Amino acid sequence: MVFVVDLYRNTKIKEEIESKKIEKVTMDKFYQAFTDGVIMATNFSNLLEAEGYGTVFLGSILNNSQKIIELLNLPKFTFPIVAIGYGYSDGSETKKKPKMDKDLRVFTDSYKILPSYLEAFKEYDEIFYKYYEENNRDYLETFTNKAAKSIDMGLIERDEMLKVIRSQGFDLKV
Repeated sequence: MVFVVDLYRNTKIKEEIESKKIEKVTMDKFYQAFTDGVIMATNFSNLLEAEGYGTVFLGSILNNSQKIIELLNLPKFTFPIVAIGYGYSDGSETKKKPKMDKDLRVFTDSYKILPSYLEAFKEYDEIFYKYYEENNRDYLETFTNKAAKSIDMGLIERDEMLKVIRSQGFDLKV
């Protein structure tokens, strides 16, 4: 299931009412529709899991958003956000990746800045590493090393994303 920013319908309604062609939609409307799509994807995933399906979010559809637009024949004023793969388990035992302690990701009243992130995540690093070790993953790494690498990691295809978003009729003002 692919979720998309979809302002096509509303722009067509406005064009018919005003008898005037719309060339661009604002950044604000793009982000509203993007957020709505992510909320809908999350709710869809929750529904599927409540019905006994397994789900996985596929942000990889953004690796080549132009190709997804072409494959799905998405019109102007739309943009793919995320896909969800779902199905029943093959019966093999799978363990969910352990979540970090709530105190490291949920704050009350203000953002909690830690004196040492490596120290604060030391226990989770061990849990994270052990999880991948036990599940025969292709890489063995701590959470903190993976997090540090992710800051510099970027896909060349995603560098084109703003250009694709603009070509879909969204004026992001960036």
